[in-house]
Amino acid sequence: MKYWFPALFLLLGGTAAQAATIKPTLMWCDGCTAPQKRSMAGTRPIGETVYIGDNTANSFSAYFVDLLLDDSYNPPRQVKSPHLTTLDPSYNDLEDALLDFYDHAPVGWHKSLQVTYPVTPINVYDVVVVGPAQNNMLDWVSNNVGMIMNQIPIRIEQMLSFFTIGDASKMPSIRVTVTFTDGSKIDVDVDYSTTNPDFKVVENSGRDSHNNVVLSRRTSAPTNFDFSGSGNPSDYLDWVHWMQQLGYGIPVSPGVIWACTQDPVNGLHCVHIL
Repeated sequence: MKYWFPALFLLLGGTAAQAATIKPTLMWCDGCTAPQKRSMAGTRPIGETVYIGDNTANSFSAYFVDLLLDDSYNPPRQVKSPHLTTLDPSYNDLEDALLDFYDHAPVGWHKSLQVTYPVTPINVYDVVVVGPAQNNMLDWVSNNVGMIMNQIPIRIEQMLSFFTIGDASKMPSIRVTVTFTDGSKIDVDVDYSTTNPDFKVVENSGRDSHNNVVLSRRTSAPTNFDFSGSGNPSDYLDWVHWMQQLGYGIPVSPGVIWACTQDPVNGLHCVHIL
């Protein structure tokens, strides 16, 4: 015969009141059965409440991971046993928002968005460095991502105030490609793994209007730059100024195509090859 163990929290050195303060763990599955959900909940520690979200059924189930005394063994064994518990109605809006996020095209936990930054004459060279121009752009992205996705990102902002995420690969994330009026661009990641979402420029994601990589930091890896063809006429001088800030030596004589690298004699330097 099996019995629910009555002294769970005494054994754990805690109290029921302490248990109530522990955030539920959120886990996800796709069209899973009730036994599969129960098995998932059983991977969590004793005393946890586990919410299982089903992306296919658009539903949630809640389990409490309890301790069972199974006296069919001699001596009796203590067995971890999840059982269904009542869903907290105060989580309803957040649950709906998470399902809406997953279902928003493209379906999944990782979204890619494109926006055009309307402020002129700002371009990628202005925002690659941490400073007021970058901060203004990130604030603008933060204010506009919600409108693009029907306010869904705003609705899930407090996710980590309510839940512990059981699988980091199923944490909502957004990558926003910001295009400037001159055609240059840079990527911004929206990170929901912190209590308040964090907006960060993705390192080395910048491209100027000639499609040259805009380095976020110096690198010893050989890198070529080509300023031929159409594009913002200021790209070349902006590039020279930025590369000098990174510590690269740039010859005074102008060029169209450049190769930059590092060697023991010349250090970080660029040479024009055309």
